Amino acid sequence: MSSVTTSCASASIRSIIVLVLAGILAACAPPAHAQEQQVPVDQDSTLYRIDADLRDELGLFPDIAGFQEATLYRLVDGTFELVIEYREGSRTLRERRSLSEADVAALRERVTRRMREVGATPDLNQEGRYGLLASTTYLSAIEGALLSVALGVEDEAAASMTLLGGATGFFAPLLLTRKANVTEGEADMTFYGGAQGAVHGAQLYLLISDDDDVDDEQAAAGITAALLAGESILAYSLARRNRWSGGHAEMMSFTGLSGNLIGLGLAQGLAGEDGSTRVLAGLSFAGSIAGGIIGHRLGRTGRYTQGDARIYLLSGAQTANAVGSVLAASGVDGSSGPALTVTLAGTGGLALGHLLVRKRDFTKSQGNIVVLGSFAGSLFGGGLAVASDASSDAAVLLQAVGSLAGTALTYGVFAGDAKRQARHNQASVNLDVRVTPTTESLTGPDGRRIRLSDTVVPKVTLTARF
Repeated sequence: MSSVTTSCASASIRSIIVLVLAGILAACAPPAHAQEQQVPVDQDSTLYRIDADLRDELGLFPDIAGFQEATLYRLVDGTFELVIEYREGSRTLRERRSLSEADVAALRERVTRRMREVGATPDLNQEGRYGLLASTTYLSAIEGALLSVALGVEDEAAASMTLLGGATGFFAPLLLTRKANVTEGEADMTFYGGAQGAVHGAQLYLLISDDDDVDDEQAAAGITAALLAGESILAYSLARRNRWSGGHAEMMSFTGLSGNLIGLGLAQGLAGEDGSTRVLAGLSFAGSIAGGIIGHRLGRTGRYTQGDARIYLLSGAQTANAVGSVLAASGVDGSSGPALTVTLAGTGGLALGHLLVRKRDFTKSQGNIVVLGSFAGSLFGGGLAVASDASSDAAVLLQAVGSLAGTALTYGVFAGDAKRQARHNQASVNLDVRVTPTTESLTGPDGRRIRLSDTVVPKVTLTARF
């Protein structure tokens, strides 16, 4: 019987690994339509956007009236596109110019040379620098502690590795980012990668260990330390290379981390108390991968702000808390049924959160206040329970009701503003002007010189968005 159980468990793990690899391949596969990747417009790779002031200072694009900004993109086919945004009356227009590699090299050389001639320096976007330093300090302290365990270091030496790790995690990035752009997306993804890597390390160790022999703490710490560092660096690199927004990063972070809990809850609900450690770890790992993919797919649409992402996560947590509180107060027996119910409720809450932020753009501050409103409501409910000398079951229900009420109240306060902010962000008329590049001239039948671009139809493509 035990051999059959072991065989079934092994088959389950193999199935999980196959599903995870399939998900990773699906996420990494290029989409059917061309995706743009923003690239620098200077040779030093520090300038990604030329605004109106810098354009005037450098004397660039004198033929564009009402110039707003210029950005450069690389398409998946290897070609480049220069996007110039300008104003014409109340309209915002974009002119897209197709450039060859030689054209891009010449543009970058000219921009860099003019910046050095006039002594101009690009305005750095360092809005995420504090978050990045906080993340690297915290994660590096944990990394130091894990390494001390993995190497068998004890007592004062172990404490020293933890403290020095945290200090190094602050000062090294501090110096490296002095003259670099640091976005909130990069900061968010750095923390997410480290946190998810630590969880993946524990899951991987449980997957490769026997159920009855999971007490090798040095191996566990070593695997966790390796994945914490590796996934943190990978996540930061992806955010930086692809210039992910804070909303994109947080949607991926929150959905990916929630995936761990959803996978674990499903494993407990479906396998029950007899579920092996490997099955629990495997489904939790698979959930994190699926969550990360879903979060990335949602985030890259550009529809989510950081405030939206936080309300989306709060909705899932609130629903799980409410259902869990009702089950706890009702005295439902067993663990598999409640685990599955709470997991499904939380997943449904995330779907509800998606609807709550639809056609709304909550700011980061507004999202934080809604989260605080939930916490304050829970405190209020707990206070009522204490004042009324309520039973423990009633206290659990009161805190859940209070938390829901606090969330609803603060969400209602900002929902109208968020809707107006979304309308404002989409209100302007947007015209894309795509110009066919001019090519070298050819000799016509009558001896006249004819530019090939004169025969290309259409030469200009207009796309309007309202």
